[in-house]
Order: sequence, then C-alpha cells, then structure tokens
Amino acid sequence: MVTRWITSIKPRWMNSIATLFFLLSMGVLFVAACQRGNPSIEVDSPQAIISPIIVGSGSVFLNIVNSGRGSDVLIGARINISGTVTELHDMGDGKMKKVNRIIIPSSGTVRLRPAGQHVMVYRMPKKIKSGAVLSMTLSFEKSGEKSISVPVVDKYERSLGEQH
Repeated sequence: MVTRWITSIKPRWMNSIATLFFLLSMGVLFVAACQRGNPSIEVDSPQAIISPIIVGSGSVFLNIVNSGRGSDVLIGARINISGTVTELHDMGDGKMKKVNRIIIPSSGTVRLRPAGQHVMVYRMPKKIKSGAVLSMTLSFEKSGEKSISVPVVDKYERSLGEQH
C-alpha cells in the first residue's frame, strides 16, 4: 500500500519540478529579452571649453541620455574642422587617459564632465573662442552617428540633474 502511494505521487512531484523549472527558465529568458532592446540616444547640455593650459586644445562636456531598453557604446567623436584630433578620455589615478569606448547603459544617463569622462579636441585653430559653435558628430556602436552643435563657453556650467 505504501509502495502504491509513493508511485502515485512520484509523477505529480516530477511534473511539479518540471513545471517550476520551465517557468523559471521562461522568466530568465523574459528578463534577458527586456535587456536586449534597442537604445534610444539623445544628447543634451553640450558645451566646450578651450584649455587655458594646452594651446589649441579643448574639452567637450555633455549628457548622453539613453531612454531605450538596450545599452549602447560611444565609440568615437569628431569635430567638423579639418586637422583636428578628437579623443574620448576618462580620468584614472588623477590622470587623464584616452579610452576607446564609453558605455551608455539602458534607461540611464552618462555625464561627460570635468574630472571625469569627456571628449578632448586637439589641434584646434587659435581663432576658436568663447561664443563659437562647433559641429560635432558622435559615433555609437548601435545608434550610429548623431550630429550636435556644441557652444564654446568660458566656464563649465553644470547641467540640470547634475549633483554639486
């Protein structure tokens, strides 16, 4: 009688485990699919500052807002002035260093700012002064290229939402 009872509940127990495993697997796949959506990139608060130390260079700061469900990567930038060299930079151990990519997370904002990630521009004409507007193209791994206008300012101005 006990043997008959054990064999009668064994298939139900095994079915419950299989069902639970199936539901957990589907949940994991659903979460992964949500994270693999498309990015939606917007750029706001761009500004450039001419370096008072390195002649012919400047820094570009801006916010990259990704309201999409997938991450993206900033892989390059260029200024529409021949002869200029543009690089992505970050700070590490108190020193500025060139980087090849800046990750833009899904549903997130990356602030390119002083003492952090930013775009450096070298070999700029000396005639570029405060009040000028630079044409910049940002290159993203998934979103392609985005062209923006970057005003040259005397002093970095914090953007909305940036902590003091």
